[in-house]
Amino acid sequence: MLLKTQRHKTPSISDCRCCSRCPARNISRRGQPRPQGRRIAQTIIPDAGAQKIVLIGGGGIGRIPDYMAAPAVASEQLVRIFPDLKGELIEIHALYPSHRSLSAKVRVFIDALRQHIVSERASL
Repeated sequence: MLLKTQRHKTPSISDCRCCSRCPARNISRRGQPRPQGRRIAQTIIPDAGAQKIVLIGGGGIGRIPDYMAAPAVASEQLVRIFPDLKGELIEIHALYPSHRSLSAKVRVFIDALRQHIVSERASL
């Protein structure tokens, strides 16, 4: 979910693709954007929770997971922009030793995690 505070002006989509005001959690797999051959300086915040605090404090425009953004959007601390713009999918893997069967506790955890993600996405 791409977010900003109420007080920030909503940029055009072309401005937003390589904005130096936008804190990011990581560098794109394709590398830093370089429009017209120039480098764009960007603040890297490796933790989504820390990025949420920066965004609420007026630190620019950023993308954090839907489940983390939902409370701030509901309380109008953050505003969703470009709702049709989809971010890269993040894969989640549950690993366990192949020589063991999946314990009931682990199965319950995986099922609960899956249900939580599905219900959170449905609520946004």
